[in-house]
Amino acid sequence: MSPIRSYTAFYYHLKVINSRSIVSAKNCRVMLRQLHRRGPDGEFHPEVLTVPLQYVWSPAEWAPALQTVADEAVLDFGRISQSDIFRPTLYITSANFKGFVTSNDSVRFSLQIVADNFVSSKLQIFEVSWNGRWAETAEDMSKNLIISEVKPNEAKA
Repeated sequence: MSPIRSYTAFYYHLKVINSRSIVSAKNCRVMLRQLHRRGPDGEFHPEVLTVPLQYVWSPAEWAPALQTVADEAVLDFGRISQSDIFRPTLYITSANFKGFVTSNDSVRFSLQIVADNFVSSKLQIFEVSWNGRWAETAEDMSKNLIISEVKPNEAKA
């Protein structure tokens, strides 16, 4: 019998807010529409994303794939565990998926909210950068793996 292994993991979430509170977003989902990776020139370059991929609502263990969002809902954005890479929390990824964030890497994820009665006209961009260092506490890890929203005028790529 093999021993049970335990390891620390950090989970990152995004909050989806319905600012049109008089109308619920029915069958809402968040789609990954574009990926851009920082190249050796310091600029972000597009990665091939053949089809949009859907993020998982939180908690992933029992949340439905589609949700009605009256006011707000929480999305599982991604996770990282010790000696690993940042993995976005998507229902599926292909064998050639280029959205994992490795040591000394930065990736921009462009997200779109889609519902039966709403489609966001602009993509929201989140940049994930990791220096490759692991920390045991969330406070220390927040200095090593940084997630920030990129405003449209800041995203050249």
